[in-house]
Amino acid sequence: MAMTPEEIIEAKSRLYGGLDYVLEPGERVIVIIVGSFRQAVVGTDRRMLVYKAGNQAGAMFSRKSMSWSYDEVADLHLDIGVKSGVLTVVPIVPNPEIIRYGQSGHGSAQQSPNAITFASKPGTMVAARVAALLEMVAEAHGRLVQPPPPAGPPVDLPPPGATGPQPEPDSDADDPIEAIRKLGELREAGLVTDAEFLAKKTELLKRI
Repeated sequence: MAMTPEEIIEAKSRLYGGLDYVLEPGERVIVIIVGSFRQAVVGTDRRMLVYKAGNQAGAMFSRKSMSWSYDEVADLHLDIGVKSGVLTVVPIVPNPEIIRYGQSGHGSAQQSPNAITFASKPGTMVAARVAALLEMVAEAHGRLVQPPPPAGPPVDLPPPGATGPQPEPDSDADDPIEAIRKLGELREAGLVTDAEFLAKKTELLKRI
């Protein structure tokens, strides 16, 4: 689901302008999914990032983000509860900060460096924007797939039932003059009579 410029401006305003501080020069926002507590999953023309501000960033007036190129993202998990939801970015190689946070034993999705939460049940708009981000991830992975090597020259296969190479046709059979010469050799060797020679010769001469 492509977001309009107006939708992007409105979503960024809900982050109180803090997102602009973590974007790179010239980086263009394509999709924003804003959660509660000034959190967002953002897709730009360069990367995907999780943005957090305030207490969720670890301090009242701070902000932080964690980002990945699209080909570094394995999946996005949208867990929808009865009255809330969680969106988690699953990188192919977990960041050490994510690992430490998960092993701390007291972490929550609100402060997790790779997840955002929703104070109410996410609707179809959130699901559509998650799908848009997943398309961008799939496209990035598709670019990494190496094309198959070019096919070699065609190979003539023997017909079904053939057990070995087929004999080449005798080119002499198509040359009447050569056939007459060989026939003469057979006559001189006594293997063909004069009458047989003349009859075959007459037949061959008609093919010239």
